[in-house]
Amino acid sequence: AGRQSDAFHIVECPGPEQLLRAFLSLKGKAEVVVAVPDGALFNGTTIKPLILASLENRLPIAGFSPSFVRAGAAVGIYPDFHELGRQAAELAVRLLRGESAATVEPPRKLTVAVNHRVGRLMGIEFGRPRHGEGVVFK
Repeated sequence: AGRQSDAFHIVECPGPEQLLRAFLSLKGKAEVVVAVPDGALFNGTTIKPLILASLENRLPIAGFSPSFVRAGAAVGIYPDFHELGRQAAELAVRLLRGESAATVEPPRKLTVAVNHRVGRLMGIEFGRPRHGEGVVFK
């Protein structure tokens, strides 16, 4: 109900000084803000104010690492690092055999993490993951 559209709104952010302004420009336009990995934008200095703005404006963030979710992102989607290590080992074996590594495959397995504490603060109810699926931060 009251849904505006299913469109994506992409906001460019040239630097960490503009991060909060860029984030807040999505208020009323987005149901969730997806943060993509960028060490210049998302770091120890910028995460805390971003999470506070997220909570104050009830604009949830989908982060890209377990630490981002622990810090206050509502959800996170990131590679299963154990599986990524296995893929790296398989690539190393192929290279040692003299095979081409022209194409590097994306992660085969992703982890979805939810932060129930943030969900409660924002009035979001997350379903419980099935056994062995996902990570829950309480």
